[in-house]
Amino acid sequence: MTLRPTDSSALLIDGKLIPGSGGTFEVINPATEEVLGRAADATASDMDAAIAAARRAFDDTTWSRDHAFRARCLRQLRDALLA
Repeated sequence: MTLRPTDSSALLIDGKLIPGSGGTFEVINPATEEVLGRAADATASDMDAAIAAARRAFDDTTWSRDHAFRARCLRQLRDALLA
């Protein structure tokens, strides 16, 4: 697998990209010590917001009952990660 440099300085919470409350940090390849990019640094409050959003999505939508939709979303995520 080839690692590509990235700059992912936002968190996806409740369907929105927001900056991490902890700023950003360098992502470093441990084998080469090459800086691959930057990533958002989430805090405990960011984590709480993400968990609350996930709970709402699970409780207030058909996500937990619509198995076909959930499978499509997970396949789309897999494809994006492999791209």
